[in-house]
Amino acid sequence: EGGRLSAYPVNNAAEAAAYRSMLLVLRILAYGFVALIALLGTANIANTVSTGLTLRGRELAMLRSVGMTRRGFRRMLSYECVLYGVKALLWGLPAAFAVTFFIYRSTGVVYQMAFYLPWGAVAVAVGAVFAVVIALLFIPSVFLYYNESALIHALWYLAASAIGLGLGIITQKMGSK
Repeated sequence: EGGRLSAYPVNNAAEAAAYRSMLLVLRILAYGFVALIALLGTANIANTVSTGLTLRGRELAMLRSVGMTRRGFRRMLSYECVLYGVKALLWGLPAAFAVTFFIYRSTGVVYQMAFYLPWGAVAVAVGAVFAVVIALLFIPSVFLYYNESALIHALWYLAASAIGLGLGIITQKMGSK
């Protein structure tokens, strides 16, 4: 008759609700994981910049002593931060495209679909990289002002642990329903 034959009664609404609930939990976990990795990556980049400033203290002092202005100093650090972002994109985007193609090839046996690149996600990733670069432009002045980076790193890791804790609570509540 066009319907499903089964020896047991089927509740399609309950199955659809369970499927949507499972999909929501998977999305929360995936996006939370991405957010956590992005936050830790940003903290790592901030640590790299601050360590670079600390290790090159004599070089930077020499540049200042031969006449480099504060504006020139900030411009030099800005170019350095932009270079970090461009280098990350030059390495990260081809790697992401290769992984995307590998996933397509491995799932292409089961699902018949055309390969496409998620240009919206690529645009978000590029925008996020440059947002981090813009944020990093202000970090050197913060480190130079406070002359200590421990507080900044503690705040980054506090935010990362809060996101992880929140995701754990959400998934525990979703799993208990």
